[in-house]
Amino acid sequence: MPVAPQLGPQLASGASADVYAWGERQVVKLYHRGSPHNAAEREADNARVASHVGIPSPVPDGIVTVQERVGVVFARVDGPTMLQLIGLNPRTVDDQVMQLARLHAAMHSKPGDGLPSLRHHLQTVAARIAAPAGQTLLAHLHRLPDAAALCHCDFHPGNVIVTPAGPVIIDWFDAACGHPLADVARTALLLQHADAPPGAGRGLEALRARLHAVYLAHYCELAGVTPADVDVWTLPVAVARLTVARGPLERVALSTLIQTRLAAL
Repeated sequence: MPVAPQLGPQLASGASADVYAWGERQVVKLYHRGSPHNAAEREADNARVASHVGIPSPVPDGIVTVQERVGVVFARVDGPTMLQLIGLNPRTVDDQVMQLARLHAAMHSKPGDGLPSLRHHLQTVAARIAAPAGQTLLAHLHRLPDAAALCHCDFHPGNVIVTPAGPVIIDWFDAACGHPLADVARTALLLQHADAPPGAGRGLEALRARLHAVYLAHYCELAGVTPADVDVWTLPVAVARLTVARGPLERVALSTLIQTRLAAL
């Protein structure tokens, strides 16, 4: 019988999971202890959907349990992330973020069949908010259009690995089927407010405004929409993001934005 791969060096760390080498040609994404038991199955299923419709993404190759942690085995993809490249050479920020917008627009041309409903998720979050704010938010969501595109729901430069063969999109745990501009609104919020990863430095923080402006302008140009079309999704997406945001600065920024937008409805 073949010998199972041994857990190798840690390659990356995130809020919900860590990535380790798994043999020579694979990696394993191990969720932290206490994560939902079906977390790995959910990510593997979502990644299969993305791969099936032609999105460049690591192919899942099974679920494993290591040291009481459940994880997904993926084909190994080597290369820096787009975020790392921007940090190493800030002069490339426009080129990198325009590539990010092109990847996002291409993704949104694919169907999201088989993925959880993004609208249902946003409605569920809104329904947990006490009246009258929750009712106001639900009414706002009801007025927004429907769509069934493939949405990543955590799309940012840190989730794009740049390889010699081209960019590869990772971390499909939150993927959903829904309106593409809700996904764009989520990325816009992340670019503006999400905590930069450790070691990113002040230089990357100084580029936030540029990251957001170039990404949004180029996506809108590619998709034939306006920033106002995206902005109508900002409130419900910000509310949903606040439920998982950990950084205090991001939480304050989102809370202020939500209060302002609710008051304006």
